Amino acid sequence: MPKIIDVIRTKQGQTFLLLDELPRCVYERTGNLLVSNDGGFYDFLKIEPGSRDAFAGRAFTIKLTDGSTLECKGQVWSCGADVGIPVAQIGVGTLESLATCYVFSSATVDVSLVNKWLAENKPSSRYYKYDKRETVEYWEAIYRTEKWGDRISPARARKLRKRGATIWRVDGKPTWSARFEKRKAQILTDIAADA
Repeated sequence: MPKIIDVIRTKQGQTFLLLDELPRCVYERTGNLLVSNDGGFYDFLKIEPGSRDAFAGRAFTIKLTDGSTLECKGQVWSCGADVGIPVAQIGVGTLESLATCYVFSSATVDVSLVNKWLAENKPSSRYYKYDKRETVEYWEAIYRTEKWGDRISPARARKLRKRGATIWRVDGKPTWSARFEKRKAQILTDIAADA
């Protein structure tokens, strides 16, 4: 069963969950409806015989709770269903999935799971909180590796360093970038606002 590690609530009202593992989708079939429930994380599919266009006709196999599998070749569509409790459409991801591609997958989640976590923890507001590209270290490494920035005199480098600017060397000369400093300031402001 997936465990909630963090909740991200954006200013636009979207909610995303960082989980320790993605929900396992094993479906129970009731007529043409397929329902997966992994500890309050739901997924719903509907079989429409004769159809070949679902998921762009892509072929895939799903596991069923009776131990069998169902071959899907365009006849199984994503859908919604009433499970008798309050649920919400929420984005979910793991550190591993987000490191590969920073996109949260859609999931239908029991609202009480999110509310229980929120009763004990503070949500984040930074959507890109777990994206390595949203760190000062990431951008500094790129600027150093690509040798970006303006070459400056040692005296100017000392003044900038006193103001908190990051200085690096390119071909033995002090280098800095106003663009990097602006990016760094934005990242640090976002982190501070989320604390």
